[in-house]
Amino acid sequence: MTGSGWFDAAGVAWETYSFKQSLGSGKDEFGRTYAEFEVEDPNGELLYVRMMTAPAPNTPVNPIPSNDAQNVDRNVVLQWDDVVGADGYEVWFGSDSATMTKVATTSSSHYDTGLPLTPACPGGSRNGCR
Repeated sequence: MTGSGWFDAAGVAWETYSFKQSLGSGKDEFGRTYAEFEVEDPNGELLYVRMMTAPAPNTPVNPIPSNDAQNVDRNVVLQWDDVVGADGYEVWFGSDSATMTKVATTSSSHYDTGLPLTPACPGGSRNGCR
């Protein structure tokens, strides 16, 4: 086997196969997304291929503060239930999903924001801050 990419069980590079048609896509009984194709191998034999995604990890549940909580102190410890099999968690902040920024990776099911209770006041009291 030389080159890069995927190879079949006999060591033939997938690039030598001919795509014939898409047979559709969907989700299997485990929630994995798949796409099915009909391909022709270098010997002219038609094969049916199913490409699958890995199962998505479970999302942490029971967040504290709860979803849509209001009037939450900025200096808060974010908490959630452990997810079985998780190696760690990524903590992201942002005002919408398009502008999220990853702020931490943690192996525990909590994250201390470490934010002050009140926003900083640039320039002190001369700018109207108390």
